[in-house]
Amino acid sequence: MERQTLSERRIIGLLGTHTNVPVPSIIAHSGDRVDVGTPYILLTRMPGVNLDCALPTLTEDEQRQIGRQIGAYMGELHSIRFASFGELAFPALSASHSEKDYTFSRVEQLLQQCEAHDLLSLKEICWIGEQFVNNADCFERHLPVLVHGI
Repeated sequence: MERQTLSERRIIGLLGTHTNVPVPSIIAHSGDRVDVGTPYILLTRMPGVNLDCALPTLTEDEQRQIGRQIGAYMGELHSIRFASFGELAFPALSASHSEKDYTFSRVEQLLQQCEAHDLLSLKEICWIGEQFVNNADCFERHLPVLVHGI
């Protein structure tokens, strides 16, 4: 969980300094369980209302305007470039100049966790590993970009 809270803090900081995407401010955070028994990030409340609540009340013109704004934000997110593939939380541990090397390393770590916790059978783990090896050419982007996920 510490890894996740650190990653979230770094992503919020990155977005706040390199894009026009609205992000909350971080009020307090803890990556360990000392303060309140669980890792946390306390953020400021963003102004406005949830889109799913507002959408039915908006005109088509307003909906198109919101769609264009979301598209512009997505364009900004995808324009951020990095020196290497890896995680913002622990760049020294995960940095790689090859998307394939980074992806294979992460998949191997996740499969080891699945095996250690009996989440998948050995047959399933082997099959997943084989799929990555057989499709390795899919992981050859030349410019690292911001992606989210595990």
